Amino acid sequence: MNYFSGLYETKLDAKGRITLPARLKIVLPESEIQEIVLFMGFEKCLEIYSKEEWDKKIAEILKLNTNEEKVRHFIRNFSSRSINVELDSAGRFVIPKLWLQYANLDSDIILLGALNKIELWQPTEYQKVAIFDPRDLSILAENLLSTKTEAK
Repeated sequence: MNYFSGLYETKLDAKGRITLPARLKIVLPESEIQEIVLFMGFEKCLEIYSKEEWDKKIAEILKLNTNEEKVRHFIRNFSSRSINVELDSAGRFVIPKLWLQYANLDSDIILLGALNKIELWQPTEYQKVAIFDPRDLSILAENLLSTKTEAK
């Protein structure tokens, strides 16, 4: 599978639509170019998944024990935060009003390729979570990606 990457600035049109940039659209599996899943992210952003990637998330959730109240609560709330949306021939899709309100999206939007998904951010919300100093990113990479070996 190819992965989504890059940062793109776009605008919401008067009908509440945005156009998926060609460089992001081309990563979608050929069979899924007409429909994507839009999810209210765990942060103040929206997330776009291909059907294939969304199915992987759902498969993990289906493994949970629904006899547990917290699992039912999670599934109920998780499921209500996603919607299938159709892309038109120009690669545009409508973002429902509730989703726009959740992520505080109005005119300007940042699209961020985040490997297996695309994130949609209101620019000032994105600035709150973005790492702009390369040294800070280097430290984070070292903490998360480096393998620690014990001295013998």
